[in-house]
Amino acid sequence: MACAPCVRTKPCKDTNPLSVSDTCGKLFLCAYVFQQPASILLFVFGTRCQYCKRNLTAWESILPSAVGGNVKTAAISVDSLDATLKYIQENKLQFPVFVSADPSRFKRSNGIAFVPQTLLLGRDGKVEKVWPGVLADSTIAEVAIAISAHDTEKR
Repeated sequence: MACAPCVRTKPCKDTNPLSVSDTCGKLFLCAYVFQQPASILLFVFGTRCQYCKRNLTAWESILPSAVGGNVKTAAISVDSLDATLKYIQENKLQFPVFVSADPSRFKRSNGIAFVPQTLLLGRDGKVEKVWPGVLADSTIAEVAIAISAHDTEKR
């Protein structure tokens, strides 16, 4: 899911797959996070990012668009496991959150220069759409439409 070959927003020379760990510390190779092929709406955030905090409401409002379909939702924190666990608890996040095994490498390998970012990944793990920054109401509607259209055409 969130490995170097999957979440690229720009080409990169690093071809080693990255792993992420869930907040219980279980490591995953990125392509195997979900047991079945699925498109993924991915939220990339930082725990100290004020814009990410502002985006939480937008992300929470998008979740119902993906429920029950072929689009899964998940997030990746670009910070440490401890900081991420605290953030999850303080903000009562309602979606799966993963932590890169090496946050600096994850950001560098995937061209993540800033957060927040909202990405729609196809079933093949390729980035189909990126919505950078804080999501405005019109952008939230665009994401919901993209999920719906993507879900319909992949069934």
